[in-house]
Order: sequence, then C-alpha cells, then structure tokens
Amino acid sequence: MMVRKYYWIALVCAVVAAACDEWDEHNEVSQPALEENLLQMIKSESELSTFATYLKTTGYDKVLTTSKSFTVWAPDNDALSGLSSDIVNDVDKLTEFVGNHISYQEYFTQSATPSLRVKMLNGKNLTWSGAELESAEVESSNKIARNGVLHVLGSVVEPKRNAWDVITSFSGQKHASYMQSLTYEYFVDSLATQVGVDPDTGEPIYEPGTGIVTRNHFMDQIFNVNSEDSLGTYIVLTDDAFTTELDELTPYFKTVTGHQDSTDSLASWHLVKDLVFNGRIQPEELPDTLVSLYGVKVPIDKSAIVETHLTSNGIVYVMNKVDFQLKHKFPPIIIEGEHPDGFSRNDKGVNIHYRYREWASGSYDLRVFNHGVAQFNVRYKLPTLHAMPYKVYWRTVNDFIDTTATTTTTHVDAFQQKLVLHSGSNYVSGAPAPLKDFGFVKVIRIKANTENNRLRLLGDYTHANYSRLYLYVVANNVASPNMLNPIEIDYIKLVPVF
Repeated sequence: MMVRKYYWIALVCAVVAAACDEWDEHNEVSQPALEENLLQMIKSESELSTFATYLKTTGYDKVLTTSKSFTVWAPDNDALSGLSSDIVNDVDKLTEFVGNHISYQEYFTQSATPSLRVKMLNGKNLTWSGAELESAEVESSNKIARNGVLHVLGSVVEPKRNAWDVITSFSGQKHASYMQSLTYEYFVDSLATQVGVDPDTGEPIYEPGTGIVTRNHFMDQIFNVNSEDSLGTYIVLTDDAFTTELDELTPYFKTVTGHQDSTDSLASWHLVKDLVFNGRIQPEELPDTLVSLYGVKVPIDKSAIVETHLTSNGIVYVMNKVDFQLKHKFPPIIIEGEHPDGFSRNDKGVNIHYRYREWASGSYDLRVFNHGVAQFNVRYKLPTLHAMPYKVYWRTVNDFIDTTATTTTTHVDAFQQKLVLHSGSNYVSGAPAPLKDFGFVKVIRIKANTENNRLRLLGDYTHANYSRLYLYVVANNVASPNMLNPIEIDYIKLVPVF
C-alpha cells in the first residue's frame, strides 16, 4: 500500500511539473547571456546593424552601456532603409529620432494592459500596446540584457511635432497669430548668471540675456499646449471662420474705454479658450457636439474639417466653420446667496445666518435677522459681466416669519427688500445713483403664498460695457420692528437676452 501511495504522489508531481513547463514555455522571456548590456546585444544582432550605427552617431551608444535600466525598440535594417535623408544627415534630427525608440525602465510585452503611455528619452510620450509601439509592429520581443530589454520593430516611429509646434506653424493665420501674441518673457534671478554686485545698492548684477523665461498666457491659464504630458484636442479656425465668430462675440466685450483693440483681444480670448478639449479625439470618434474645458457646447461639423494633424500630445483640427450658439457661450449667471462679497456693516456677524435648507440652491441660503439697521445690505460681486441685456430674477423664501405685523398706520405682511445693481463697492441710497434699482418687493410668508417664494422676475437690465458689477440686496428702510427689515436670499439669476 505504501508503494502505491508514493506512486500516485509521483504521478501528480509529474503532471504538475509538465503543466508548469508548458505555461513557462507559453510565457517564455528570452534570456541571453545576462552579462551583455543593451549596446552589446544590439551589436550582436545583424539585422540591427544600421540602428547600432545610429546609436554611435548620436551618442546613445554610451547611454546604453550605463547601469540604468532601459527599454529599446530597435527598428531593423529593412525598416531604416527608407528613413529620410533629412534625418540621417542631420545629427540633431537623428538624435531626436533615435531617442524616440528608447525609454527608461523596462517594458515587456505583458506590461501593457491593454496599453500605456511611455516617456521616451527625447521627451515624447508614445503608446505601447505590447504588440505595437504606436503603429510599428513588434517582430521579436522581450530580449533581456543586463541593463534592460530589447524589442525589434518592423517599421520606424518618427517623432511627431507637438500641438504647439503645429499651431505656430500656421504663420500669419489670425487664430495662430493671436495665440502667439500671448507669449511673454519674465526674469527669474535664480536662473540668471550673476557677474557682480552694484556698489551703491548692493543688488546683484546679472549677465544680460540670462534668466529670461518665455511663457504664454494661454498655456498658463487655459491648457499647456506645449506639454508632452497632456493629451488634448485643438480646433484652429481658418481666417474667415475666425473673423465670423469674432464679429459675433465682439459686441458683448465692449469696454469702458471704448478701445477696439481691447474689445477684440477680450473677444479673441473668449473664442479660443473654448476650442480646447481634454484627450485626443480621433476623427472617427468625433461626436456632433464637444464640450470645452469651460463647459461650453461646441457643434462639430466634420465636413468643415480642412486639415487634421496628429501630434505627439494630441490632435489639431483646422476647421472653416464652428457655429457657436450664443446661449452656450453666455449661459445664465447664478449668484448664490450664501456667497456674499461683504456687508454694509461689519458689526452684525451675530445676525448673519448661513442656513442649511433642503429646498435651497446649493443647499444653503442667507438670512440676516434682528439687525436693527435701516437699509442694511448684502453685497455680491461679479468681476466681469458681458455687455448685453439681461432678465433679472431672484428667489427669496420667507420660512421664518409666520405672522403679520401692524404699524400705527399700515398692515404689513412679513417684510420687504430690494435688489440694487451698482458699479461701486459701497451702496448708500441715492449717492451715487445706481445702475438699476428694482424697488422694494414684499416677501410674504411661505404659508400665506407659496408662489411668492419661488423664482421671481424683478425686471430687465442692460449692462453697457464688459466690466464688473456689484449687486446689493437691501433691507427695508426701517430700523424696527425687526420683523419688518430682515434679508433672505437663496440666489440671484441673470439670464442673457439675445
């Protein structure tokens, strides 16, 4: 019996071992003599002799002998036979090309699940799927050297220009010229070369031309078009399309100074900022509407695409039409009551309540109660408001005064308050005259009139210039009793009229 027991144990072990061998063979990673570095391995492969020559020409041969870990995707001789002479005969271009096939760290075919972006030594990010690097198919793979892994490609992967390179290549076009005009320079002392010290002031003296950094306002504030680490989709308009859209937007950016250059610059900014989208959206993936980084809907007519440029960090479409709808460019403006910019008195903090209410927009409203100040007011600030007509609404809900009050002469239901629009940061009744005074509105207790506590149209207002605006919610012009002069505001809403 003991013999039979050992027999079955041995049989099971043999089956398991055979299965393991089969699995290992399926997942076999080529392991040549691990004392070879990547350069030695490449030189030993006759089909990679041209690539080995390019490594020496560009100095990457020395890189691949170091102790750091690398992955090399080496095009074979057949693939390199068709490489442009402009690249082969220009050391800088050849260096960028070779660096487009080498990365730090080790990436095996099984590393991509299903694909990943790999930073190459030339700074570009390429897509590695395990079977392809970008669109170049892998012919042989997972060859391990002492300092990394080698894959052999059947075609080359030429470095692509990034989106900024493509856009700035449209020299003279209005859209591209405007984006380039946003470039500026500034001085960074830590990057400058100090050559002395001013004997009078003790301030350092720097070598002229050093420490100068070039930046671009669009890339600072909207999207870094030049970054290799961010994928984006960009629409560049032809001159006619740019002019058409700019002419439609310009009236809404009329400035106080009246300078046309300022108006055009503002309108241009608000045009181009909504022509950038997250991610690389390929032509076959384009929907009929894209949503910009700022939430603006942009209609896409594929027949209006006149050029398509696949870039290293995204894709650029040149289009001869983008029919923005003004209602999407200029949506309604909501000013939440619980986000004031200030108050007419700073000693009434105990009377100011930010209340949680399930019915409120944003779940909170603002109530000022028992303050005892005639025309106490709450200030809200819009840093900029477009030059156009608006319908002005507010929502005020009186859920805290459930009685009526009677003065000696008048029976009053609840309280009154008004909305005043002003160009100044302080409101005093009548001095100076406001832009718009909508007059006092009675806020009836909610149990008496539920309709009165919903969104209410106060009236019309036309903003003359693209500029800031202050909004004041002003309490009744009485100091007492306190039930006559509260303030309650859920939100204020400005709806553009086209």
